Amino acid sequence: MNFTQKKYEYPTSNVYQISWEGDGTLNVEIEDWCIKNFGKSGFDDETQLVRWVSSIHNNQSIVFLREEDMILFKLRWE
Repeated sequence: MNFTQKKYEYPTSNVYQISWEGDGTLNVEIEDWCIKNFGKSGFDDETQLVRWVSSIHNNQSIVFLREEDMILFKLRWE
């Protein structure tokens, strides 16, 4: 699978977007893996943090708020 990475730089933090093209056959597997490793997408009431945001089923992309999470994702899926 071919992934595209973009880094958005903001004054207080950076955001990392990973997107991919394909027929969507791995989307559920990718989402399950992300939930297992990073918790639920969006704001997590338990941790009071946002680590990642899923757009897997809309446009096959994920936004990570931590560079180390993006790197772990790439190590697993590239």
